[in-house]
Amino acid sequence: MKGSIYALVIGINDYPPPVDKLAGAESDAKKISDFISENYKEYSPKIKILLNKDATYQSVLSGFRDHLNKAGQNDIIWFHYSGHGSRQPAAPELEKFNSGKKDETLVLYDSRPNGKDLADKELAVLIHEVSKNGAHTVISLDCCHSGSGTRSVDTDAGVGKFRTRLSDDRTDARSLDSYLEGYFVKNGLEVPKSDHVLLAACNRFQTSKETWSGSGLFTENLLKTLTEIGKEISYADLFVKLRQGVVGFKWDQDPQIEPSGNFNINTRFLDGTPMPLHKKYALSLSDEQWKMEAGEILGFNTDTNSKIWIYKDGFDTPFCSAVIIETDAQQAFIKAEQTLSKDNTYWAVAGKISSVPVDVSVKAEAETLDLIRSQFAGKYSFNLLTEVEDHHPSDFTIKESIDKLELWHNLKNILIGKAMGKNAPAISAIFKPIEHICSFMRIRDLQNPASVITSSACTMTMDITDPQGKVTSLSPGSLTLKNTGGKYFYKVMIKNNFTQPLHFALFYLTENFGVVAIKNEPLEKSESPTLFFGGTENDYFELPAGVHSSTDILFLIISTERTDEFKLEMESLELGAELPVERVIPGLNRTTKVKGEWYTSKFVVTITE
Repeated sequence: MKGSIYALVIGINDYPPPVDKLAGAESDAKKISDFISENYKEYSPKIKILLNKDATYQSVLSGFRDHLNKAGQNDIIWFHYSGHGSRQPAAPELEKFNSGKKDETLVLYDSRPNGKDLADKELAVLIHEVSKNGAHTVISLDCCHSGSGTRSVDTDAGVGKFRTRLSDDRTDARSLDSYLEGYFVKNGLEVPKSDHVLLAACNRFQTSKETWSGSGLFTENLLKTLTEIGKEISYADLFVKLRQGVVGFKWDQDPQIEPSGNFNINTRFLDGTPMPLHKKYALSLSDEQWKMEAGEILGFNTDTNSKIWIYKDGFDTPFCSAVIIETDAQQAFIKAEQTLSKDNTYWAVAGKISSVPVDVSVKAEAETLDLIRSQFAGKYSFNLLTEVEDHHPSDFTIKESIDKLELWHNLKNILIGKAMGKNAPAISAIFKPIEHICSFMRIRDLQNPASVITSSACTMTMDITDPQGKVTSLSPGSLTLKNTGGKYFYKVMIKNNFTQPLHFALFYLTENFGVVAIKNEPLEKSESPTLFFGGTENDYFELPAGVHSSTDILFLIISTERTDEFKLEMESLELGAELPVERVIPGLNRTTKVKGEWYTSKFVVTITE
């Protein structure tokens, strides 16, 4: 049964002094409201819009608790805010949860001079309250500092291009009891988590701009993209197209998409239903050179042997091929074999990318073996061994039986999957989990020895408390613990020592070859460690019943720009299932801003009997 859309939409232009007025926030709110009403009539939209003097601290709380809180299991929640963003010193008790010890805030009509901004932690609590009944929850923020949970009149607005949405940072620190009527005093210091997605106008350290056409640059491009594409678009593809539109203005504004909890951004926008997952990457024109939004972190480099295939938007066959000529962490510059037009939208799809040292042997009759050879044809990332060598044992084996093909993990002696038949479709099906495992290993073993940022750029530790209360502090690396029965609680502490903010993307690598994004957040340089992840009663390692050994891997990508974590996520394999058919390195204290750099680190914890 189709539910309803519950929307709370806020736009504030006419701030009272001392806050500068805006020009396009009210227009943003009306456009968002009209877009929902006109395009989602079948969802019986229930929209509450708060403009200017109506958008007070208490009215926003009421909008969440009395309006959005009515949404249930089959419903959709959309909270949109256009207005000023700011920062404010956090309550001392919450400092360990903050990089830079500040809250990111929404500046409401009555926030200044003596009222309260709505802090990111308060917004997190409100989102938790309204989404706990299972509603599909979307948050969009068109304001400065909106990345990581939370727009400005530019002092140089006279240049005639744009103005920003940034209110002066507050200097008065919050007291703990001032957050949402004492929420953290009553409920403890942990900020609650919920399943939702945040579409933010910029990252945590940037400003959001509004154009002189009367809209926020972010909101304008969001609605433009949705209008042009329609409803058949996933959050991931929407974000890629939206970011292209915003970044193309070169106004130093980089939109963010931040899924939280179990939110899947490969689902349809607002609808939340699954969409086909394609490994495709957007192309954009930058200084007369075409680049692909995927780089070294995803395994692309100039040594890639296979061509990159270019598709026009809406077409199912390649338009042309291209080669990679330069890469950095997040992007690859390409040279296409045909001329690309800046008026078209293009996507890149990779053939075989960098090979992975995975050896696959085959045990099959001659006819099947020949067919497997022909289907492989060097197009895949693994090595196909069609003659078994005793001195060179393989990692996996494809075995032929009477009516099917099976894929076995040799070291673990487990069945990965099986495909009915012994024909080309069955072979293609059996190759898919091998390619999946190759992608997993590429991520697991990802390194960048040429990076100008090294492990000294930050201090990371994992503190593990065993069932007897003994604490072990683990630097990145491996640790084996003898099981004594019970839970091993952990927390990850990070201190940024670098001269600029760094982004930390944390992933959990599953034993069934899955990659789960856990947290993605920038941290500023600080004098003391920040609790980055863990530290609660739900964060522990444990040896499962009936298992002799268990390994947990927490994997980190540390980079100068945000890593799109959704591009690395991989579903775990259902094991045994039938398969559907040279560089100058500056010193650490160099003050010049570094771009396009990254490195990796990991914690590997094994518990054995």
